[in-house]
Amino acid sequence: MRLAENLPPNVELLGEVPEGRLLDLYARCRGLVCTALDEDFGLTPVEAMAAGKPVVAVAEGGFCETVTPETGMLVEADAAKIAGAVAAVSADPGRFRDACLARAKIFDRSAFEEQIRRVVHDAS
Repeated sequence: MRLAENLPPNVELLGEVPEGRLLDLYARCRGLVCTALDEDFGLTPVEAMAAGKPVVAVAEGGFCETVTPETGMLVEADAAKIAGAVAAVSADPGRFRDACLARAKIFDRSAFEEQIRRVVHDAS
């Protein structure tokens, strides 16, 4: 059976989304849920945080490096725990905004370039 046929009416599968639409979706959402297992880094949480949106993610892989208690919640890969975290974050998603914006900045390209410069400088 196809996944799309069993979705509730408030869920829509979008497939690949152009960047312009993606920015609009992040601007309008209340937060982001990431349930990918074994994700090495995962750019999606950082994109959401750059829009000031909190993240609920499974406590695995790269999500443990990007999501903090100030920017959302990390939970076990368990449907009930994920649902509980979504409910908790949804109660007041705005409280995460400033921390999300600040956290996303450390993953900015210019921040990465500066870190590389420092490593090269320190190694020489």
